[in-house]
Formats: sequence, structure tokens, C-alpha cells
Amino acid sequence: MKTLKLGTKINILIFCIIILLTAALTAAAIIQIKEGIQKETLERVKSSLSLAYRYLDEKYEGSWIVKDGALYKGSEKINGNNQLVDEIGKLTGGTATIFQNETRVATNIIVNHRRAVGTTAPPEVVEQVLKKGNTFFREVNILHQWYQAAYMPIKNDRGEIIGMFYVGIPQTYVDTAVSSLLKTLVLSAVIIFVIASAAAIWFSRRIHARLAAVSSALQRAGNGDFTVAINDRTRDEIGQIVESYNKMKDDLSQMLTRVADASEQVAAAAEELTASAEQTALSTEQVSVGIQEVASRADSQSSQTDEIAAAMEQMTQGVSQIAERTTAIAHLSVHMTNLAEDGKTSVEKNAEQMQDIHQAVLRSEQLIHTLQERSKEIEAVVHTIHQIAEQTNLLSLNAAIEAARAGEHGAGFAVVADEVRKLAEQTQAATKQITHLLSSIHQDVENTSTSMEDVMQNVQDGIDASQETAEKFNTILANSKTISAQLEDVSASVQQLSAGIQELDSAVAELAATAEKTMETSKTMAHSAEEQLASMEEIASAAASLANVSETLQEMVQKFTIAPKNSLDSNG
Repeated sequence: MKTLKLGTKINILIFCIIILLTAALTAAAIIQIKEGIQKETLERVKSSLSLAYRYLDEKYEGSWIVKDGALYKGSEKINGNNQLVDEIGKLTGGTATIFQNETRVATNIIVNHRRAVGTTAPPEVVEQVLKKGNTFFREVNILHQWYQAAYMPIKNDRGEIIGMFYVGIPQTYVDTAVSSLLKTLVLSAVIIFVIASAAAIWFSRRIHARLAAVSSALQRAGNGDFTVAINDRTRDEIGQIVESYNKMKDDLSQMLTRVADASEQVAAAAEELTASAEQTALSTEQVSVGIQEVASRADSQSSQTDEIAAAMEQMTQGVSQIAERTTAIAHLSVHMTNLAEDGKTSVEKNAEQMQDIHQAVLRSEQLIHTLQERSKEIEAVVHTIHQIAEQTNLLSLNAAIEAARAGEHGAGFAVVADEVRKLAEQTQAATKQITHLLSSIHQDVENTSTSMEDVMQNVQDGIDASQETAEKFNTILANSKTISAQLEDVSASVQQLSAGIQELDSAVAELAATAEKTMETSKTMAHSAEEQLASMEEIASAAASLANVSETLQEMVQKFTIAPKNSLDSNG
């Protein structure tokens, strides 16, 4: 049953329904017809009974009496009067019998080729008619044969029941009529069955044609071909399925078109993202190299700063000795030039991803410029100390000459002048060493500045931004007073030298802190650059994966056919 086609199943179902319906209707019709014929026959028997009784009254005048053991109608003896019952039988088209009490005395009922005279009536008839005086209309078994019978009592003038009058029709008459009608009914049922079967076959073939069109379209849709449109204008369930399929086909076609367009856009965006990530990664790698170079120079600068600090410590000890020896000579005040610096730097933000690195590079560049200015200031101070030392040496020489002229009175002063000259020579030697170290620092600072400019250029290339930097530096104004006296000049020179060394020591400490901060900043910048480089690589990898997925999606969409080509008509 599972392997049968839908049309065959529908035909089988319709045939079974037609057969069952025809059988049920035929059986009901047979029962109704049989009951109808029996009722009609019974009514016929009733009317025949009245008609036959009137016929007797008209033919034989007089009352019904029993005389000499026989039944009479008027003067006519009824017993054995078979001619009378034969005439009544011809008149009614059935059988007729006249009873004296319950015994048949005249009848046209034949049993074994003889008239059934002398036989008695059925007990139920005797009960109802003879004893109760009622008429009796019903199917009765008479001498082993069924009849549609009608009985009525025969009464004398005194109203006494002395017999019965019967007319009837054999059941074979009813059966023959029923059989004839049954043949006609069966023939009609066969004709109806043939017509209904033909209509069912035509209907099932039409349904099969419509379903075949739907099945073909669905099979092609299952293979990815959405170009088939089904034309079915009926409004039944199949028409609703066709309408739903056409709507689904249109919706899927639109969806596939949008998916194809979206996949192309995703592929293009993935390619652009990959190119941008590769360019950003290249710029980030260049920035990372520059930052590592800055960190290396900052480390070298930190080592040189340590050497300057050691030299400053030796210089501080020498100056302390000078201060101790000149404390007794000079109590003059020293006024040093106040340093003023005004700088303004403006940087406009360009790229958000490189902003932290950009700001760190700017801060490092500012610290390097500050370090250059401090170095210049220290050079100026050292130059001043060197001039003072030369002047002090000249003064000590003059003092020695004057002491020699004074003779014994200037002997003590000559000793002091000689000590001052030695101190001046030591100061000159120290200033030369500091000048040499400052020159090295200045060269390193310039190299670092050059590296930072390279880093700035790399950052500029990485974020495609422009930077405008304006720096202003105010010249340092210094006013100094000349030594009013030779001893005062010596004392002032010593104090100024001491103050310059302290300032130089502070500048060296600041320089060391700046170098260390620059090195830490460079390391942080290098780490950030490495993290950004790794992020760019991940973005490039994700963009490549996205491009692959987009290509796969395009290949899958291309398997579907959505352009309208032809249509199938399901109306067959």
C-alpha cells in the first residue's frame, strides 16, 4: 500500500466508497420496496375484501344462516359452491374462502391439486375473528404457504358469528414483484457505479496532473532550480499549495540575490581590510625599530651620565677644598644669573591607534630638547668658571709680583697667592674635563634627537597624519658683577664655581632621570608597538578567513538558479 501512487490510492478509496454506498442504498431500497409492496398488497386485500363482500350481497339476497349443518346466504347454499369463490378470485386477482365457523366450506386454495375444503383457519385468526369479532389484516401462514390475508366475521340476523369471509394474495406474488424491482434496481446501481467510476477516474487523473506539476517543481527546487513557476488558478487545497510554493520561490530568489550581493561586498571589504592591516603592520614594525634604537641610545646616554656624575663628584671635592681655603679670604656675595625658559609645543592628534606612542615620542623629544638646553647652560657656566680661573691665575701672578716687591712683608701673601694659583690651575683642568664630557653628551643628545626624528617620521608614516610642532626658546639672560677687589674676586669665583658645580650636579641628576625615563618610555613604546603589530597580524588573519568564508558563500549561492525561465501548468 505504501508503494502505490496517490492517484491509485484515491481511486481505490472512491471505488470502495461507491461500492459501499451502492450496496447500502440497494439494501435499503430492497427493504423499503418489500415493505411497500407488502403494504400495498395488504391494502389491496382490504379493498378486495370489501368489494367481494358487496359482490356476495348483490348476487345473493338474504341473510347469512346455518341450516341443516350448512351455511346459506339467503336461499343459496355456500358449502361446496366453488364457482362462487372462483368468480371472487377472478374479481380480486387472488384467493377467496368462505368459512362456516373455522372450517373452509368453499375455497379456491389448491393443496396437492385439490381444493382445501374442510381445513381449518389458523388459531390467531380464529381468536381475533370468531371469538372477538374483529377484522384481521396481516400476513398469515395458510396450509404451509404465506399469504397477505384479510378476514372478516360472517354474522346472522341476531349478530351471532357463524363464519368468516377471506380474500388474500399469495406471498409469491410479493416476492415476484420484489425480485423484478430488485433486478431493475441492481441494473440501475451498476449503471450508477460505472458513471461514478468514470467520474472518479477523470477527477483523480486531473488531481494527479496537478500534483505531478507541483512534484516536478519541488524536485527541481530541491536541486537548486527556482526558475519554475506553477500556474494553477483553482482555489482548493492544491491551489493553496501552489500559491505557497510560488511565494516561497520568490522569497528564496530574493534572499539568494541579497546573499550573493552581500557576499561580494564582504569579499571586497575583506580584501581592503587585509591590505590596510598589512600596511599598518609595516608602519608599526618601522616604528618598533626606531623605538628600539631610541632605547639603545638612551641606555648609552645613561652610562655616560654615570661617568659625568663621577667626574662631578671629584670636582665637588676640589671645589670644597677651594671653598675651605678661600673662606677666610672672601666674604662677598655672589649673584648668579636667573635662568628663564619659555617653550610652547603644539601637537595635533592624527591617528587614534598610534596616539599613545605619538605622545610618548613627543614627551621624549621635549626631554631631549630640555637636556640640550641644560647642557648649553652648563657649558656657559663652565665657560664662566674657566674665565674666572684664568683671571684668578692672572691675579695670583700679579699678587706674587707685588709680594716679591714687598720683600719680607709680602712673604705670607706670596704663599697665599701661590695656593690660589694652584687652585685656579686645578679649576681649569676640571673645567676642561667637564667641557669634554659635555661635548660628548651634546653629541649623544644630537644623535638621540636624530633618532627621535626618525621615530617621528615612522609614526607619521604609520598613522598618515600630519604634525606641526612649534617650539620657542627664550635666550638665557645672565648678569654678573665684576670682582671689586682681587681677594673679593677670588672668593666670588670660588663661590660661583661652587654654585655652578651644584647646578651642574643637579643638571646631571636631572639628565640621568631624563635618560632613565626616556629608556622606560622607549621600552613601553616598543611593547605597545609589538602588541599593535600582533593585533594587525590577527586582523590580517581574520580578514583572510573572512575572505575565504565569503568565497565559499558565493560558491554555494551560485549552485542555485533563480532567473525566471519557464513555468509548468498544473491544470493538466
